[in-house]
Amino acid sequence: MIGWIYLVIAIGANIVANSALKAMAVSMHALSIPEFIAVLSHRSVWVAALSCAILVGSYVLALSWLPLSVAYASVTILALVGINAVAIVFFNESVSTMKLLGIGLCCLGIAAIVFGSL
Repeated sequence: MIGWIYLVIAIGANIVANSALKAMAVSMHALSIPEFIAVLSHRSVWVAALSCAILVGSYVLALSWLPLSVAYASVTILALVGINAVAIVFFNESVSTMKLLGIGLCCLGIAAIVFGSL
């Protein structure tokens, strides 16, 4: 059970890191080198860096409790699902039947991997 708690933390940190990087990237169109260096002091960069550190730390802890095949598949696929939700809600990215079908298939795939490892 503790491995899954660490994995949920890793998934959340992955979603936050990617969302923070997207928020920063939106404001970076056509920057000069000095402007790019100034962007590195943007709050989103530091949120992403901290989230990446939390992601790595909690993922390593999860690996001490869970099989690699389950942990890796879970953290990548569930983060993908979460990132898509954030992208649709906060970044106004499009949602289509195909995208929703793909997300659903990802969820079925991770369920098969997890339950196949029990």
